[in-house]
Amino acid sequence: MEKSKRGRVLNGNTREIVFNVIQYFDEEKRMKRYYPLEHSHARACMATGLSKSTISKIKREGEQARIEGSRIATPSKGQRGLHNKRVVIDNCLLSGIREIVSVIYDARDIPTLNKIIAMAKNNLNYNGSRTTLCRILKKNLGFIFIKCKQNRRIIMERNNVKASRINYLRHIRENDALGSKRRPVFFLDETWIHTTNKVGGKKIPIQSWLIACAGNESGFLPGTKMVFEAKIKKYFYSCMDKLEFVNYVQEKILPNLPENSIVVIDDASYHNLHVDKVPTFRDPKIEIQEWLNNYDFKVDRNLSKCELLEIIEKNKPPERFLVDDLFNKRGHIVLRLPPFNQDLNPIVYIWDLVKKRFKEKLANSTESQVEQCIHSALNSVTEDEWRNEINEVKRLEEAHWVRDVTQEEDFDNFILGLSPESDVENNSENENGSMLSDSSWKSDTSDEGDEYEEDTDTNSVEPSSSHNITKKKKLN
Repeated sequence: MEKSKRGRVLNGNTREIVFNVIQYFDEEKRMKRYYPLEHSHARACMATGLSKSTISKIKREGEQARIEGSRIATPSKGQRGLHNKRVVIDNCLLSGIREIVSVIYDARDIPTLNKIIAMAKNNLNYNGSRTTLCRILKKNLGFIFIKCKQNRRIIMERNNVKASRINYLRHIRENDALGSKRRPVFFLDETWIHTTNKVGGKKIPIQSWLIACAGNESGFLPGTKMVFEAKIKKYFYSCMDKLEFVNYVQEKILPNLPENSIVVIDDASYHNLHVDKVPTFRDPKIEIQEWLNNYDFKVDRNLSKCELLEIIEKNKPPERFLVDDLFNKRGHIVLRLPPFNQDLNPIVYIWDLVKKRFKEKLANSTESQVEQCIHSALNSVTEDEWRNEINEVKRLEEAHWVRDVTQEEDFDNFILGLSPESDVENNSENENGSMLSDSSWKSDTSDEGDEYEEDTDTNSVEPSSSHNITKKKKLN
C-alpha cells in the first residue's frame, strides 16, 4: 500500500473519515469481535461511514488511477461551471412568466417566488435560480414587491406600467371599433443578428448586423427594410442613435407609409429625440432661467437652481418628440408600447423567425453571402405568419384589458384584503415606480433570492391544478 506523502494537508472531510476508521478499530478492540474479513466492502462502510455504492465507486477509481499512475481526482473539479448555467431571457420566457403571475392572480392566489418558479419549470422549461427569477421580475417585467399584513411580500406590477398599458390598449381598441374606417396599424422595430465564428465550415470574425423594418398583417412594409453591418459589436444600438433613427424615418418610413396610419414603436432611447427638452440639474442655471422666460414664467432671478427646477417640475409641459412631430405632420399617429410589454409587439416574434431561418441559411453559405442570407430570411416570412403573430398579440391584449379594466374592482378587493391601508400608503411611491425603498429593491450585489423568501417551505412547490398556462412554442 502506497503511503501518503509527508506535509500533505488533509481537509475536513478526510479527517472525519480517518476519525471514523479509528473509532471503528477502537470499537473492535473493546468488543473483541471482528466483522468477517471476507466482507471487505461491508467493513469499509462500517469503518468510514460511507455508503456501499460510494465505496465501490472509489475502489473502481482507485484501481484505474493505479493503472494510469495518477491520483484519484476530485469529482467536483471536473464539474465546475455546470452550475453556472446562463438563462436565455427571450420574449417567450418573459411573456410566459408574466402570464404565470396573471394566472395565479386570476385564481385569487398570492404569486410567490416558489409558486412562480415551480410553474415556470413545468411550463416554460425554466432552469434558472430564484435570484435570477427575482431579477427578471423586477428589471425585465416591471414588478415590485410590496409587504402585506401577513408580513409577506406580494408581487405586483408597477402602477405606471399598468397605466401606460391601459392607455395603449384603449387607443388600439378605439381604432378597432371603427371597423372599415379603422386606421392601418404598423409596427416599427429594430433588431440585430450576430454571425457565428464559423460560416460554411470556415472560421470568420464574428459580425453584427442591424435590421430595421415596419410591418403589419400584410407583411413587411415594402421599401422600409434597412440592413447594414454594425461596426461596434458590443452593443448593437451604438450604431442606431437618435439622429440615425430620425433619418431612417424620413428616408424609408414616411415615403412608403399609407395615409392616416398608426405607427407603434417601443420606448428605446433612440426613439425619443426631444423637441424643446425640459432642463434638468445637469443644465446651467442661466439656461434654466431662459427656458422659464420662453414659457412666460416670471420668476425671481435670486431663486436658486434647485428652486427653479422645482417650479419646472410642477409646471413642465408634456414631452414632445421629433419623431412624433414628423409623423403627425403627415397625418399619422404614433403609439408607444408600454414599458416592459414587448409581448404586445408582434414584430419581436417575427424577428425570432428571421433569426432562426438566417442560421439555417448561413450554415451552407460563405462569408460574402451573410447579407444575402439576411435578406433571404426576411423575404421568407409570409403574410400568414404575420397574421398568426398579430392574432396572438390580440389575444394577449384582450386578456390584459379584462384583468386591468373589466376585473379591476374585483382585483382591488383581493389586494386590499391582503394589504392594510397603512401598508398601501407606505408603498405608494413604489407602486408609481418613482422611488423604490431598500425593502423592495436591492442592488445587483445583494442576494435577491434570500431577500424575497416568500414561502416558509423552502422545498419546491408543485403548481396548482387551477393554474393553467397556455404554452407558446419556443423557437430554437
